[in-house]
Amino acid sequence: WEQLGWTSLGTMLCSSSANTWNQIFEIKNDSVMARTMRRPLPSGRCSVAHAAAFGVVTGIAGVGLLREKANDTTAALGAANVALYALCYTPLKQMHWLNTWAGAVVGAVPPLMGWAAAREGAIEPASGVLAAALYFW
Repeated sequence: WEQLGWTSLGTMLCSSSANTWNQIFEIKNDSVMARTMRRPLPSGRCSVAHAAAFGVVTGIAGVGLLREKANDTTAALGAANVALYALCYTPLKQMHWLNTWAGAVVGAVPPLMGWAAAREGAIEPASGVLAAALYFW
């Protein structure tokens, strides 16, 4: 159970980082949409510098925790998922419908992270079934 707790915490920190970078990159768009204009960045309740610091700290902490308490494979998947979400999915939202596919990959990676953490870094065919279920959902 301890491994599950550490892996969940590391994954949550990576997710927090990815979401933070998404919101930093989306300030302009979020400020004009009724649904998002009250978020901390577009409303001015949080500075970009504070958000960026939070994004860096949670990203480093998440990947570091996964590397220390799980394994290198799980940490690499966490880092790749932060980058994919922030640097691929977020910019693609404004440019192309393929953003949905990139977002589906982002959603399919956490089960691979859990599998890799539980199986000492191994990514096995059965783990692909879990990832595929989330990807195609």
